[in-house]
Parts: sequence; C-alpha cells; structure tokens
Amino acid sequence: MRNVMEIRRIQITGGSSFMITLPKSWAESRGLKKNDPLMVVPQPDGSLLISADGEESTKESVKTLRTGDFDTPGALYRCMIGAYIAGYGQISVESDGPIEGAYLEAVSEFTQTSIGMEIVEEEEGCILIKDLIDHSEVKPQKNVRREYLLVKRMVADALSPEPPDAKDMDMRDKEVDRIHWLVQRQASIYQMDVGLSSRTGLRLATVMSCMGVSKILERMGDHAVLIVKNLSSQNDADRKIFADNLDTLSGSLLGYIGGSMESWMNANYILAESIIRSKKDVQAIARRSFADFSDKDAGNLLRGSIARIIDYCSDIAESAINVAMAKSA
Repeated sequence: MRNVMEIRRIQITGGSSFMITLPKSWAESRGLKKNDPLMVVPQPDGSLLISADGEESTKESVKTLRTGDFDTPGALYRCMIGAYIAGYGQISVESDGPIEGAYLEAVSEFTQTSIGMEIVEEEEGCILIKDLIDHSEVKPQKNVRREYLLVKRMVADALSPEPPDAKDMDMRDKEVDRIHWLVQRQASIYQMDVGLSSRTGLRLATVMSCMGVSKILERMGDHAVLIVKNLSSQNDADRKIFADNLDTLSGSLLGYIGGSMESWMNANYILAESIIRSKKDVQAIARRSFADFSDKDAGNLLRGSIARIIDYCSDIAESAINVAMAKSA
C-alpha cells in the first residue's frame, strides 16, 4: 500500500462523540473487519497513534536459539546479546538433547553480562531467560547518566598520577558495555511497544538521542582503557613529561566532558555552543602535553585517544542542540 497522506474531517455522532473514518485501503491491508479492536495511544507530542497490533507486550516476545545452529558457544553468546539488544522479552535456548556444558557456560555468561535477564525455567534441553525489568520505571536517561559517571571516572583515573592497571580498567569497561547494551535494548523496546512512550511520557526521539549518546560514552570508555595500556609502555622520561602536564590536561579534559554532558542532560544549547567553540582550546592543551615526547609514536597513540575523546564531547554537544531544538518545536 502506498503511503499517501489523507485529510479526514471530524464528524460528531450522538451529539457528543467525535469520529473520523479510517482509510479503506489501510483497513483492508490490515485485514480489519467490523468490531475488530484498534489501539489508540496518545503520544507525548500531542499526536495520536492508531495501531491494529493490539496490546501484545514486548515482554511476551520470544527468540528461540538452538545450540545445533551454532559452531561455537561464543557464537551462541553473541546471538543472545543480539536478541537482547533487539528487544526480545524472552530468549529460549534449546537443544535436541541435553545442552552441552560449554553452551551452558555461554548462557550463564549472558545472564551475568546482560542487565535484567534471568533464567526462569530450566530443563536438560531447554533454558528460558526472561526480562524482569519494568522499562516504564527504568528510564534510558538514568542509564545514560550512570554510564557517564562511570566513564568520567575512568578518564579521571587514567589521567591520574597513579593510574589503575589495565585489568581493572577492562572490568570497568565491561560494566559500561553492559549499560550501553541496556540503552540499545530500551531503544528497540520503545520502537516496538507503541504504548510505552505514552506510559512514560518519553518521546521516541528522546530515547534515540539517549542511544546515540550512550554509544559515544561507550567509545570514550574504550579510549580510557587504551590510555592506560599505552602509558604502561612509556619510557621514564616520557612518563615524567606526561606527569608534569597531568593537572592541566586532566582538568581541561574532564571539564570538557562534564560540560558536554551537562548541555545534553539539560538540553542547554547555549552551553553546547560554548563547548563546541572551546574545542580548539582543549585540543591545543592536549597537543602541548605530548609535544616533547622522545617516543613520537607512543605520544601519537596517547594524543590520538585524547583527541577522539574531545571529538566525542563535541558530538554530545551537537546532540544537545538537536534535543533543545526538538523541545522548542
């Protein structure tokens, strides 16, 4: 059916009820008949969403994965993560016989990695995992804020006189990944559940902005890990140069990260503009911090990670402007 906009005029029946007719071509394409139910959902922007899909909840949607379809447990694990991000409320892992130990470990790793997914039924050849989170209560903005606080602390620790070891940073980065997967999952759920925006008062555009900023923060966390790993390979002279510049570099970069996120969380386009304009100043500080490194390659690796973090902050500020303009529309 072609997507052609039609104008329908309101009719009044019984003296008090407002009524419009539905396009016949649309109703026929959906197989609708007399007395079939339709869902009418008020949206946060004041519009109405009409759906013929009923009240089926994403909580009841099931993705079935059979162990025989995967060459390795790792492949099963990655597809479970994919199903989780896609928004399935339940994931069923099945096998023709007893599920092998390595595949059981993959399932266990998934439940430990994902947020909200728990095993609710288990038999020899079948494991059912279900989402126990009420997504009308757990807002994406709160998850992004938590992710931001973790990433900012990772960057702060990476630029401290005594940075943590790489193993510790890797563990913290995995927690950032877990939150990012949850935000991606919520974006999928909001797109599938037509009533969720109405129940939470969140526009879909806001949820999608959360997903975009979450991805940026996840990448920042990756670069914080790289900074720690690259610092561990520096010679003593270059480490001293880095240490001598830490206060200025750390203060400038953390302030830039905090300002960009504040502009986004408050939809403050004036602050966002100042963040974008000050980008060159922060870049100059980062360049000076590594200008005297004897190992130029090592200096370039560190400078490259910090340059990417600065770019990401500017991206967040641009997203803040978009959110601010959407609010004023």
